[in-house]
Amino acid sequence: MSAYAAIMIIKNSILKPGKSAFGLPKVDLTSLVESNMKKVLKERLGDTVSADISAEDIINRVADLTNVRADDIVGLSRRKEIAEARQLSVYLCRELLGLSLATIGMHFGGRDHTTALYACKKVKTTLKTDKRFNRIVGTVKDDLSFAIL
Repeated sequence: MSAYAAIMIIKNSILKPGKSAFGLPKVDLTSLVESNMKKVLKERLGDTVSADISAEDIINRVADLTNVRADDIVGLSRRKEIAEARQLSVYLCRELLGLSLATIGMHFGGRDHTTALYACKKVKTTLKTDKRFNRIVGTVKDDLSFAIL
């Protein structure tokens, strides 16, 4: 059998509904890989990572806990309570979602990656002394852990 004939047989069998190139039932590899990937991530990382939560979810939850509007968190205001809520949101996006600093900056009004880096460092140092920050971070992590894989 020529290579062309083999290719045509495979091509024609792929086009048959419900069957693979080798006569076996078709399997949706995307969902299979996705479900296995979620299992492995959960085994390796525990309940700290989620593919089901987004930066917007974190921003909204921090907004609820700090009584600051979500629009203000991603906005330009530099008022202390808004800046703290923004920094907490940036920190949680980095910790929970593992987003790059540049991506985080884009979620927060197009800010530079160095601004996101500063926010993460500031929250890490503040968590050592500020019980309110610890409570907010703990609450957001607990609330969003239900969306974990």
